Amino acid sequence: MTARQIQAEALDLMADPTADLEHAQAQRIEAQRIEQPVGGMTSSATADDGLPGKEGSFLACAFWLIENLCYLGEVEEARERFEELLAFASPLGLYSEELDPNSGEQIGNYPQAFTHIGLINTAITLQQAQEGTLRARPEISGAQ
Repeated sequence: MTARQIQAEALDLMADPTADLEHAQAQRIEAQRIEQPVGGMTSSATADDGLPGKEGSFLACAFWLIENLCYLGEVEEARERFEELLAFASPLGLYSEELDPNSGEQIGNYPQAFTHIGLINTAITLQQAQEGTLRARPEISGAQ
C-alpha cells in the first residue's frame, strides 16, 4: 500500500462516520508493516502522477499510524516508531510534509503544520498509552 493510498483511505474514513474504524485501522497497520524502509512508512507511489519531482511518504500518516498502534494496544511498537520519526526532525526540530522513504530526506512543504499537529497528537496519545490512561477513541459526531 502506498502513502497516497493510505492518505486517500484515511480521508475516506473521515468522510464516513459509520465506517468500521477499528477494523479499517488494523488493516492499514498490517499494510504498513509489509514495507518499512524508513521509520515504518511505506514507499511512495511509483505510478506517474504527472507532477515533477519525487514523491515521499506523508509524515502525517506516519504519525497517524503510530497513534493507531497505541489504540490497538501495541504501545512498545508505537514508542519505537515514534522515536525513529523524531530522529528525522530538522536541526530546528521541524518537519516537512513528506520524507523520502529511501534516504530519510525531508521533502515537500517545509515546515508543514499538519505534520506537527500529527506529532503533537501522537505524543499525547503515546504518553497516555504508556501511563495506562488512554481512553477508547472518542466517538465521531453523528456516528450511529
